[in-house]
Amino acid sequence: MSMHMMLAGAKGPGGGGDPGNGGGFSVAQGASNTSGTYTSHSPITTRHVGYYNLHGVSNDFFEYPGGGFGMHTGHGGGSNVWPLNMAVQVSTAAKGQVIDTIDWKKHGNACGNTDIWGSNQSITGSNYTDESKYTYLGRINFGGQGTGNEGTILTRTFNANQYGYQWYMMKIVDGAPSLAYPQEGIKPGWAMYGMRWRKS
Repeated sequence: MSMHMMLAGAKGPGGGGDPGNGGGFSVAQGASNTSGTYTSHSPITTRHVGYYNLHGVSNDFFEYPGGGFGMHTGHGGGSNVWPLNMAVQVSTAAKGQVIDTIDWKKHGNACGNTDIWGSNQSITGSNYTDESKYTYLGRINFGGQGTGNEGTILTRTFNANQYGYQWYMMKIVDGAPSLAYPQEGIKPGWAMYGMRWRKS
């Protein structure tokens, strides 16, 4: 069993019904299943690393779809700017909000494999990258380096079990085509425009 999961059937520290450390709640247990979008004005708190903006972004990364870059790590790449972690608080309700979709406007040199995590634990500026506080919700991919048409909106889904969390964390691990978790590929510089997180 993966290290990020607890024993099947165990309760997470938050008292939820999911089997991971995030303690997510099902809709039947009271998690909010309200459809909606989470953009620059709706997340309550955002935690992120500074190197999302090493080359002069012009928009907040939650300004969707955004006229300019929302994230730009520069052109050099290298292991010093990987992974890129960002955590977003979408709810203060004890049993969380179900989020299952990200829409992101892509650049030709995009990020690639991206892991999504959820948590009802206390997430702070000092622990938001600590995967032991989350439940793993799946891997999505945004194409990687030199892929697709500039400005294409990519929609990616995760959280197939539909658990609710207060916090969701994105961990961008490479600039490669799809690889099975936890494999990682090339780590070039990359850029993307605005994104939104939502319940479909």
